[in-house]
Amino acid sequence: MAYSVPLAGEVDAASLHALQGAIDDARRQHAAVLILRLDTPGGAGSSMRAMVKAIAAAPMPVIVYVHPRGASADSAGVPLVLAADVAAMAPQTNIGSATPVWAGPPPRTSSEEQTLRDLRRKSLNSGVALVRALAEDHGRNADLAERMVRDAANVTALQARKAGLIDIVAPNERALLRSLDGFHVKGAKAQRLQTSGLEIRHAAAADVALLDTGAADPLDETSWWRSFALVFGMSGLIVLAFWGTRRGRYALRRRRRRRAKLRQR
Repeated sequence: MAYSVPLAGEVDAASLHALQGAIDDARRQHAAVLILRLDTPGGAGSSMRAMVKAIAAAPMPVIVYVHPRGASADSAGVPLVLAADVAAMAPQTNIGSATPVWAGPPPRTSSEEQTLRDLRRKSLNSGVALVRALAEDHGRNADLAERMVRDAANVTALQARKAGLIDIVAPNERALLRSLDGFHVKGAKAQRLQTSGLEIRHAAAADVALLDTGAADPLDETSWWRSFALVFGMSGLIVLAFWGTRRGRYALRRRRRRRAKLRQR
């Protein structure tokens, strides 16, 4: 069975959580391969690196498939494709533009400007080293990967395949699995894939994101009412406690006044 999961939107903590859930679910279902259908403009470098590690640690081969037509693997999406045991793209998709971008406030002094230049250089060199290491480990075009970081190079699926940056271009998942039958995975999970005729089981992104977390969907009506009931109930308890305290004080004052009157008599 091939377990297929969409991974769309910005690369962030939520997408990292979705990926980890997808890997866990694929393992429980004894999937032969995990297909990540990627479409991203990029995102946070820290989340991307954690996702690269998760892909490498997955017990089954991971196929990162830039899909559907019109999708892209930009910026932080590039290392995710290169980290895959199989890098695949659909026609009319693109990949690249992985130059790190500074998202902080602009420098105000010459000292801050120098610090920013140093940070940019460090981030750029780190990104280059990462994509080169991933590409070389899987026998892919490390020079093109480096240009995507240094020069923001961006290529189409067909160009990426011709240049040896990715392994395959396929119009859909069924064609992808047919083409991958007999494919030799390189790197730490080196093996020969047997994918012809595999059942494709799809999981919704929301199902994966909430998998085994106990987290409630903020748009779920039942969850909203539970939250409302909890807040209302606690508020009621606070009011009752306050009312009970005031009543107790009032009763205590009345008893004291009665005792004082009895003494006066």
